[in-house]
Amino acid sequence: MKEIDIKKISNLALELHEKGEYVEAEKYFLEALYLMDEKDNQLYQKVVYGLGINYAMQQNYEGAKSCFQEGRLNAQKANNMEHELEMLHELIKICRLMNDSEAAEILANEEIMYREKYVPNDFE
Repeated sequence: MKEIDIKKISNLALELHEKGEYVEAEKYFLEALYLMDEKDNQLYQKVVYGLGINYAMQQNYEGAKSCFQEGRLNAQKANNMEHELEMLHELIKICRLMNDSEAAEILANEEIMYREKYVPNDFE
């Protein structure tokens, strides 16, 4: 399928998500993901992020965690530090929602270290 068609599907998912129609949006996020082959594609990364946020809104924290972990790995492979930091931050929030304070603390320390090293002006 052409990337433009996948963008239409992902945009529909975003629109539904913004309307609070999370279950319906999830279907379109998943459809968009299944149609893409390249995990280092920026669109793929955005859809994984959107699906993670969608899962979090549905209180499917395991699903959200999986999305953010995958998004983080893909960002590392693509050497996209900005996206990796965003995924790391979302992982921390999910760990806190899951009452996994030990994992949240480890990830928060890692985020602080990364921000000090890579974006010190953005550290605050």
